[in-house]
Parts: sequence; C-alpha cells; structure tokens
Amino acid sequence: MKTVGVAHLKVTSQPLPGSGEARAGGGPDGTRRAGGEDPLQGAERAESRRERLARAGVLQLGTGRVRASLLKPPKGSVEVGAGVLKALLEEREKGR
Repeated sequence: MKTVGVAHLKVTSQPLPGSGEARAGGGPDGTRRAGGEDPLQGAERAESRRERLARAGVLQLGTGRVRASLLKPPKGSVEVGAGVLKALLEEREKGR
C-alpha cells in the first residue's frame, strides 16, 4: 500500500463518474463528496437517530398521535392547585 499526503490527493482527485458534480469542489462547502452523497440534513438526521435508539431498545416509538385524555383538563376544582402555585411564586420571590 502506498501512502500519500492530503495535498497530493486534492491535486490529483477528480469528480466521481456519474456523481453529476462537474465543477471543482462539488459539495456545498467546497469539498467533494464520495459517491455524490450529501450529508444528512435536519429531520433526516433526527429520524435516523430515533430509529437507532429504537433498535437499541432505549426509545419506544409511538404512533405519532397524542391521546385524547391528555388534551382534556383534569376533572375537579380549579382551585386544587392554587395553593401549590401560590407557594411556588412566594418561593421564587424570596429567591430561595
């Protein structure tokens, strides 16, 4: 196996045939991409991460819908949580 420097590779490299990148520095950031592939963008990258986590058993994928019971306010008096809210606001004013 022959070892060459990066500068030599940059000078001698050509766009891959069929990649559709005829101009020099074919990628959006001025670099050439092997096989004409672009890096994953936003949602694609997040989607593949979610799938990796699901395969590893760390994440359990849902259906994508929110249960109707979560969209309804809980039954009971509105004043039930008022004491907790009041205590929280007092604590914040005191700065702990």
